[in-house]
Amino acid sequence: MFFTQHTTRSSAQRRWRAVRRHWCYHGRRSFEAALPAHCIVCSARVFKPHWVCEECESQLIFSTSTHTHSGAQTSATPLVVHDGGLTNVNSFATSLEYSGIARELLHKWKFENQPELTPYLIDLALRSARPWPPVDYIVPMPMHWRKRLERGYNQSALLASALSRPLSQRQCRPLTVLSALKANAHAKPQHQLTREQRLRVAGTRIVAARPLPGASILLVDDVITTGATLSAAADCCRQAGARAVHAWTLTSAP
Repeated sequence: MFFTQHTTRSSAQRRWRAVRRHWCYHGRRSFEAALPAHCIVCSARVFKPHWVCEECESQLIFSTSTHTHSGAQTSATPLVVHDGGLTNVNSFATSLEYSGIARELLHKWKFENQPELTPYLIDLALRSARPWPPVDYIVPMPMHWRKRLERGYNQSALLASALSRPLSQRQCRPLTVLSALKANAHAKPQHQLTREQRLRVAGTRIVAARPLPGASILLVDDVITTGATLSAAADCCRQAGARAVHAWTLTSAP
Protein backbone atom coordinates (compact mmCIF):
# COMPACT_ATOMS: atom_id res chain seq x y z
CA MET A 1 0.00 0.00 0.00
CA PHE A 2 2.80 2.38 0.92
CA PHE A 3 4.63 1.55 -2.32
CA THR A 4 1.50 2.30 -4.38
CA GLN A 5 0.92 5.64 -2.64
CA HIS A 6 4.59 6.58 -3.02
CA THR A 7 4.57 5.71 -6.73
CA THR A 8 1.35 7.66 -7.32
CA ARG A 9 2.75 10.69 -5.51
CA SER A 10 5.97 10.56 -7.54
CA SER A 11 4.01 10.36 -10.80
CA ALA A 12 1.88 13.33 -9.78
CA GLN A 13 5.00 15.30 -8.90
CA ARG A 14 6.55 14.56 -12.29
CA ARG A 15 3.38 15.67 -14.09
CA TRP A 16 3.25 18.85 -12.01
CA ARG A 17 6.88 19.64 -12.77
CA ALA A 18 6.26 19.13 -16.50
CA VAL A 19 3.24 21.46 -16.42
CA ARG A 20 5.17 24.04 -14.43
CA ARG A 21 8.12 23.95 -16.88
CA HIS A 22 5.69 24.34 -19.79
CA TRP A 23 3.97 27.40 -18.33
CA CYS A 24 7.19 28.95 -17.09
CA TYR A 25 8.76 28.64 -20.54
CA HIS A 26 5.81 30.06 -22.46
CA GLY A 27 5.07 32.61 -19.76
CA ARG A 28 8.64 33.89 -19.93
CA ARG A 29 8.45 34.19 -23.73
CA SER A 30 5.19 36.11 -23.47
CA PHE A 31 6.62 38.34 -20.76
CA GLU A 32 9.73 39.10 -22.83
CA ALA A 33 7.57 39.91 -25.85
CA ALA A 34 5.50 42.34 -23.79
CA LEU A 35 8.49 43.83 -21.96
CA PRO A 36 11.52 43.23 -24.19
CA ALA A 37 15.02 43.37 -22.75
CA HIS A 38 17.33 46.19 -23.81
CA CYS A 39 21.07 46.72 -23.63
CA ILE A 40 21.88 48.85 -20.58
CA VAL A 41 24.55 50.71 -22.56
CA CYS A 42 22.94 51.57 -25.93
CA SER A 43 19.29 50.52 -25.26
CA ALA A 44 19.26 48.24 -28.31
CA ARG A 45 16.85 45.27 -28.27
CA VAL A 46 18.45 42.18 -26.74
CA PHE A 47 16.92 38.90 -27.89
CA LYS A 48 18.27 36.77 -25.05
CA PRO A 49 18.69 37.24 -21.29
CA HIS A 50 21.73 39.49 -21.34
CA TRP A 51 22.79 42.82 -19.91
CA VAL A 52 24.70 44.04 -22.97
CA CYS A 53 24.03 43.58 -26.68
CA GLU A 54 26.52 41.75 -28.89
CA GLU A 55 27.56 44.98 -30.62
CA CYS A 56 28.54 46.66 -27.34
CA GLU A 57 30.15 43.53 -25.97
CA SER A 58 32.32 43.25 -29.06
CA GLN A 59 33.81 46.66 -28.20
CA LEU A 60 35.17 45.48 -24.83
CA ILE A 61 38.97 45.34 -24.74
CA PHE A 62 40.12 42.21 -22.93
CA SER A 63 43.52 41.74 -21.38
CA THR A 64 45.10 38.28 -21.15
CA SER A 65 48.38 39.41 -19.65
CA THR A 66 49.71 38.40 -16.24
CA HIS A 67 52.76 39.90 -14.55
CA THR A 68 54.88 38.01 -12.06
CA HIS A 69 57.00 39.65 -9.35
CA SER A 70 59.96 39.69 -11.73
CA GLY A 71 58.00 41.72 -14.28
CA ALA A 72 57.92 38.92 -16.86
CA GLN A 73 54.74 38.59 -18.85
CA THR A 74 53.02 35.25 -19.34
CA SER A 75 51.37 36.32 -22.59
CA ALA A 76 52.18 38.48 -25.57
CA THR A 77 49.44 41.00 -24.85
CA PRO A 78 51.06 44.23 -23.59
CA LEU A 79 49.98 45.55 -20.23
CA VAL A 80 51.42 48.60 -18.53
CA VAL A 81 52.65 48.09 -14.98
CA HIS A 82 51.50 51.23 -13.23
CA ASP A 83 53.44 53.75 -11.19
CA GLY A 84 53.06 51.74 -7.99
CA GLY A 85 54.98 48.95 -9.74
CA LEU A 86 53.29 46.24 -7.66
CA THR A 87 56.76 44.80 -7.04
CA ASN A 88 55.56 43.50 -3.68
CA VAL A 89 53.05 41.02 -5.16
CA ASN A 90 53.81 37.58 -6.53
CA SER A 91 51.62 38.16 -9.59
CA PHE A 92 49.18 40.70 -10.93
CA ALA A 93 46.46 40.30 -13.57
CA THR A 94 43.59 42.36 -14.94
CA SER A 95 40.74 41.40 -17.24
CA LEU A 96 39.41 44.50 -19.03
CA GLU A 97 40.64 47.91 -20.11
CA TYR A 98 38.82 50.65 -18.22
CA SER A 99 37.57 52.54 -21.25
CA GLY A 100 34.53 52.75 -23.51
CA ILE A 101 31.87 50.13 -22.77
CA ALA A 102 33.72 48.74 -19.73
CA ARG A 103 33.88 52.21 -18.20
CA GLU A 104 30.13 52.68 -18.71
CA LEU A 105 29.38 49.28 -17.19
CA LEU A 106 31.47 49.98 -14.10
CA HIS A 107 29.93 53.42 -13.67
CA LYS A 108 26.42 51.92 -13.67
CA TRP A 109 27.55 49.15 -11.35
CA LYS A 110 29.29 51.39 -8.80
CA PHE A 111 27.54 54.73 -8.93
CA GLU A 112 24.04 53.97 -10.25
CA ASN A 113 23.24 51.26 -7.69
CA GLN A 114 23.23 48.21 -9.96
CA PRO A 115 25.04 45.49 -7.95
CA GLU A 116 23.09 42.87 -9.92
CA LEU A 117 25.67 43.39 -12.68
CA THR A 118 28.29 41.57 -10.59
CA PRO A 119 27.76 38.02 -11.99
CA TYR A 120 27.95 39.35 -15.55
CA LEU A 121 31.19 41.21 -14.82
CA ILE A 122 32.73 38.07 -13.31
CA ASP A 123 31.58 36.11 -16.36
CA LEU A 124 33.48 38.58 -18.55
CA ALA A 125 36.56 38.24 -16.33
CA LEU A 126 36.54 34.44 -16.59
CA ARG A 127 36.43 34.40 -20.39
CA SER A 128 40.22 34.69 -20.60
CA ALA A 129 42.19 31.46 -20.51
CA ARG A 130 44.77 32.71 -18.00
CA PRO A 131 45.72 30.40 -15.13
CA TRP A 132 44.59 31.62 -11.72
CA PRO A 133 47.12 31.22 -8.89
CA PRO A 134 46.33 28.70 -6.13
CA VAL A 135 45.36 30.67 -3.03
CA ASP A 136 43.93 30.08 0.44
CA TYR A 137 41.81 33.22 0.73
CA ILE A 138 40.28 35.90 -1.45
CA VAL A 139 40.67 39.33 0.16
CA PRO A 140 38.62 42.25 -1.18
CA MET A 141 39.87 45.81 -0.94
CA PRO A 142 38.23 47.43 2.09
CA MET A 143 35.82 50.34 2.15
CA HIS A 144 35.25 52.68 5.07
CA TRP A 145 31.96 51.97 6.82
CA ARG A 146 30.62 55.46 6.09
CA LYS A 147 31.31 55.07 2.39
CA ARG A 148 29.76 51.62 2.40
CA LEU A 149 26.67 52.99 4.16
CA GLU A 150 26.43 55.72 1.52
CA ARG A 151 26.81 53.37 -1.46
CA GLY A 152 25.06 50.37 0.05
CA TYR A 153 27.76 47.82 -0.75
CA ASN A 154 31.48 47.33 -1.21
CA GLN A 155 31.98 46.59 -4.92
CA SER A 156 35.26 44.76 -4.31
CA ALA A 157 33.55 42.47 -1.79
CA LEU A 158 30.84 41.71 -4.37
CA LEU A 159 33.51 40.77 -6.91
CA ALA A 160 35.35 38.61 -4.38
CA SER A 161 32.20 36.75 -3.38
CA ALA A 162 31.16 36.09 -6.98
CA LEU A 163 34.71 35.07 -7.93
CA SER A 164 35.06 32.61 -5.05
CA ARG A 165 32.58 30.12 -6.51
CA PRO A 166 34.22 29.50 -9.92
CA LEU A 167 37.72 29.61 -8.41
CA SER A 168 36.68 27.06 -5.78
CA GLN A 169 35.55 24.76 -8.59
CA ARG A 170 38.84 25.23 -10.44
CA GLN A 171 40.90 24.53 -7.33
CA CYS A 172 38.58 21.66 -6.25
CA ARG A 173 38.32 23.08 -2.73
CA PRO A 174 36.27 25.84 -1.11
CA LEU A 175 37.79 29.31 -1.02
CA THR A 176 36.91 31.73 1.76
CA VAL A 177 36.38 35.44 1.21
CA LEU A 178 38.24 37.03 4.11
CA SER A 179 37.86 40.62 5.33
CA ALA A 180 41.53 40.84 6.30
CA LEU A 181 41.95 44.56 5.59
CA LYS A 182 40.32 47.67 7.02
CA ALA A 183 39.96 51.18 5.61
CA ASN A 184 41.78 53.35 8.12
CA ALA A 185 40.12 56.68 7.43
CA HIS A 186 37.13 58.16 5.67
CA ALA A 187 39.06 60.04 3.02
CA LYS A 188 38.12 61.60 -0.28
CA PRO A 189 37.02 58.93 -2.83
CA GLN A 190 39.82 57.54 -4.99
CA HIS A 191 38.19 58.56 -8.27
CA GLN A 192 38.24 62.19 -7.08
CA LEU A 193 42.00 62.22 -6.36
CA THR A 194 44.81 63.03 -8.75
CA ARG A 195 47.55 60.50 -9.47
CA GLU A 196 49.97 62.30 -7.16
CA GLN A 197 47.41 62.44 -4.34
CA ARG A 198 46.68 58.71 -4.65
CA LEU A 199 50.36 57.83 -4.41
CA ARG A 200 50.80 60.12 -1.39
CA VAL A 201 47.88 58.87 0.74
CA ALA A 202 47.83 55.18 -0.25
CA GLY A 203 49.97 54.03 2.65
CA THR A 204 47.67 55.62 5.25
CA ARG A 205 44.31 54.37 3.92
CA ILE A 206 44.59 50.64 4.69
CA VAL A 207 45.58 48.59 7.74
CA ALA A 208 45.54 44.84 8.46
CA ALA A 209 42.45 43.69 10.35
CA ARG A 210 43.59 40.16 11.23
CA PRO A 211 46.71 37.94 11.08
CA LEU A 212 47.41 35.89 7.94
CA PRO A 213 50.15 33.47 9.04
CA GLY A 214 51.56 31.55 6.09
CA ALA A 215 48.53 32.24 3.87
CA SER A 216 48.48 32.67 0.12
CA ILE A 217 45.91 35.31 -0.78
CA LEU A 218 44.33 36.94 -3.81
CA LEU A 219 43.69 40.68 -3.48
CA VAL A 220 40.60 41.74 -5.46
CA ASP A 221 39.67 45.23 -6.63
CA ASP A 222 37.52 46.72 -9.38
CA VAL A 223 40.06 49.00 -11.09
CA ILE A 224 43.78 49.79 -10.92
CA THR A 225 45.09 53.24 -11.82
CA THR A 226 48.41 54.03 -10.15
CA GLY A 227 48.69 50.70 -8.34
CA ALA A 228 49.47 52.50 -5.08
CA THR A 229 46.43 51.24 -3.17
CA LEU A 230 46.98 47.61 -4.16
CA SER A 231 50.64 47.93 -3.28
CA ALA A 232 49.77 49.30 0.17
CA ALA A 233 47.27 46.48 0.69
CA ALA A 234 49.89 43.91 -0.29
CA ASP A 235 52.31 45.42 2.27
CA CYS A 236 49.65 45.12 4.97
CA CYS A 237 49.02 41.47 4.09
CA ARG A 238 52.73 40.64 4.25
CA GLN A 239 53.06 42.42 7.58
CA ALA A 240 50.15 40.27 8.80
CA GLY A 241 52.15 37.15 7.89
CA ALA A 242 50.95 36.27 4.36
CA ARG A 243 53.32 33.93 2.55
CA ALA A 244 52.24 34.93 -0.97
CA VAL A 245 50.17 37.85 -2.25
CA HIS A 246 48.56 37.83 -5.70
CA ALA A 247 46.45 40.68 -7.07
CA TRP A 248 43.63 40.81 -9.60
CA THR A 249 41.52 43.73 -10.79
CA LEU A 250 38.51 43.62 -13.04
CA THR A 251 39.72 46.61 -15.06
CA SER A 252 42.90 48.57 -15.67
CA ALA A 253 42.93 52.29 -16.42
CA PRO A 254 44.90 52.97 -19.64
